[in-house]
Parts: sequence; C-alpha cells; structure tokens
Amino acid sequence: NGTIFLLLEDEWGFINIVVPSFLVEKNSEVVKFATFVVVKGRFEKDGNVLNVIGEKFKELNVRPLEHTARSFR
Repeated sequence: NGTIFLLLEDEWGFINIVVPSFLVEKNSEVVKFATFVVVKGRFEKDGNVLNVIGEKFKELNVRPLEHTARSFR
C-alpha cells in the first residue's frame, strides 16, 4: 500500500519507524536516501514490538569529523 518501514537497531534492540503511504511521496528523498533522519511521530508499543508512526521527517546533515593522526615517538 506504499507504506515504508525503517528498522533501527541499537544495543537495546529494534524499533520500527513507519512512514505512512500518504507521507512517502512528500518525504521520499529523506526516507529513502538520507544517512541520518530526524523523525517526529507517535510512539506505539505492542508487547515487545516498538513503533514510531512518523509524522515529520528531516535529514540531519552532519560534517565529517576532523581528526589528525598522533605520533607517540
């Protein structure tokens, strides 16, 4: 039906981000191609299954970390 599911995993488990079909086209570039996404939505819990029903999606732009090599000699 056009709904997209994004699966997030961390050390505590999984959570589903649900992108309802009526929001997919409007947010397709972000939800399909962004490396980092900020999601605002409604949290749902059904037993051990956790979902966030997305309402707003925004790409989070991050700069590469600047680092230099150290020589301990």
